[in-house]
Amino acid sequence: MKKTFSLALFGLFCSVPAAAYDFIDSVGEEVELGPAGGWVRLFPDEANNGWHFLWAAGGDFVRLPMTLDFQVEDRNRKSLAGRTDLVDHAITRCPSGGYLHVASANVESFNDSAYAFRYDDDFNLIASGTLEEAEPARRHNDLPVICTPELMATAFIGGNHRSTSLSIVSEDATQADLIDLPGDVPRTEGGSLRIDPDSGELIVIGRGGMNRSLEVAGLDSDYNVLWKESFQPLSDSSLKPYWPQALLKVKDHYILAFMGRDESAGWGSDWGNVFLAILDSDYQHLETIPVSNYSPPEGAQRPGLARRGTQLLLTMDRNVQPVLFEIRLNADAFGIEGGQEDTSGGWDTSSSGGGTGDGDGGGEGSGEGCSCGTVSGRTVSWLPLMFAVFLRRRRSTSLE
Repeated sequence: MKKTFSLALFGLFCSVPAAAYDFIDSVGEEVELGPAGGWVRLFPDEANNGWHFLWAAGGDFVRLPMTLDFQVEDRNRKSLAGRTDLVDHAITRCPSGGYLHVASANVESFNDSAYAFRYDDDFNLIASGTLEEAEPARRHNDLPVICTPELMATAFIGGNHRSTSLSIVSEDATQADLIDLPGDVPRTEGGSLRIDPDSGELIVIGRGGMNRSLEVAGLDSDYNVLWKESFQPLSDSSLKPYWPQALLKVKDHYILAFMGRDESAGWGSDWGNVFLAILDSDYQHLETIPVSNYSPPEGAQRPGLARRGTQLLLTMDRNVQPVLFEIRLNADAFGIEGGQEDTSGGWDTSSSGGGTGDGDGGGEGSGEGCSCGTVSGRTVSWLPLMFAVFLRRRRSTSLE
């Protein structure tokens, strides 16, 4: 049985005033999901009035059906990539239909290889390819992923953690180009990528150079940093934020799921607690909501987000056990009319194309993005970038 509790009560346990939460109405208790595994991701299954439950198991990415009341039905398992050696995963829905999946593997050393997979709307494999294999100069763990008409890509960090490379994914799921990004781009390991619909900028969200900060940067079509900002999502100075890898746009705001922990508290592995940060349309931090309340050494990791109307589902894996938190959004604060709009898939590419979204992931009425071609992975026609730069509300290039 799943339960929910108001944030007023949650605030009593967490010593955080409930009045601080303008955007979240309630947070449910942890719900255990299905079989053991990690990298849990959900997408609406409209044909069966439920959810696609995706998770890593046996060196592959696997799909099972999940009901609206979070019952994972362990039948007719569908292995997606057809491999047995995959380690870390990222998947997103593409606005033109189907899904883009990237994953790492250990061939000769730790996370020295990366592969890409493209699926149709029913998760049938339509293309698979190698991005890099046995490449020790770069680490391929905790990959971000983006799929838009302008750009299909992931990113790797250098083996010395001091460089970042953007891997452009072609239609046949191979690496079309590898672009060295400027040194001041936020670390993409466990980070997020998206295309800004107003400017055409590539937005990178990652961990900041300071232990308490997360960073957001906007890159132009030549991948130069136009602006960069940082924010501290946790007021407790003992907590370090990391893994801002789940980003969801809801009307004129963003929900960012990330992990946080006290590094001296004895946490195991990469475990910690999960938090939600609410950002405005300029990526300015508005508030942070604690979701889990685990105690060391065993916490959770690898957050994911999916949404139907005011229902937000946050998934993680806790000690190789998939878990879910049901969260209710404040419809008025987010401007969700009637509370019924749907993201059409928990993805946020901010580009137009398939689905019936509400402007937060494409679809009819979204008014976002454009259909642009690529040549050797480079964008031929992004939105009129220079004009948008002059019109932007922004922005100092110095960090706060």
